[in-house]
Amino acid sequence: MDKLYFVIKRYRELRNFSQKYMADSLNMSQGNYSKIEKGTIDLSINRLSQISELLNVGMFHLLEAQKSGLYFIEKNENHKDELKKK
Repeated sequence: MDKLYFVIKRYRELRNFSQKYMADSLNMSQGNYSKIEKGTIDLSINRLSQISELLNVGMFHLLEAQKSGLYFIEKNENHKDELKKK
């Protein structure tokens, strides 16, 4: 699951969201949110769902991205998010 944390971070950066914005939106401290992106705190399904809603990406999309190693995210020519191998 360690790649999941990287995928979440990449989507947050792609959306130009700060960790503080994410933490405030999730009603948690910025320090605890940082632990999510470092993979030092376990994610519940509920919390993952909240994060995916904030990032406007499906929860299963996040899980599939980390499972398949597709975790480099950029905009394609149609301005849609595209996952690529790092």
